[in-house]
Amino acid sequence: MKIRTARVDDAKEISTLMCKTIRRVNSRDHTKRQLRVWLARNSFSIIKSRYSIKRASFVAVLNNKIAGVGTLYLKSRLLSALYIRYDLQGRGIGSKLLSFLEKYAKKNGITRLKLHSTKTAFEFYKSKGYRRVRGGNDIIKGVKIPIIIMTKKL
Repeated sequence: MKIRTARVDDAKEISTLMCKTIRRVNSRDHTKRQLRVWLARNSFSIIKSRYSIKRASFVAVLNNKIAGVGTLYLKSRLLSALYIRYDLQGRGIGSKLLSFLEKYAKKNGITRLKLHSTKTAFEFYKSKGYRRVRGGNDIIKGVKIPIIIMTKKL
């Protein structure tokens, strides 16, 4: 597996990966309405437009296909996305990509990283040393998506 900077021409593959993972993995913890707005937020056109925003996005590549994606907002010290292709979960890709993102954040002066976890991913992040700060909601087009705000000292 190789980790590299995400490129604009990866947007279609990243969007597909994110949406399939949301449908197949996160659907058990969210309503249909929550899933619909979450999926719309990760459409190809929106993913492609995000590359103009200051952020650090990386992809894990396995057999010439994107197996995972992770994004950091350095200014706000936020891990904003970590998605692993649904059919490749449990193989260590998420752990390796998260470790890479944490090291990248640390190299860029970040000493504490925060994230908004889903119920689905909570145990994964907890096992990596993140601790629960509090619950909350992301709001997408007026729809509340439950999150767990977590943090870790790097």
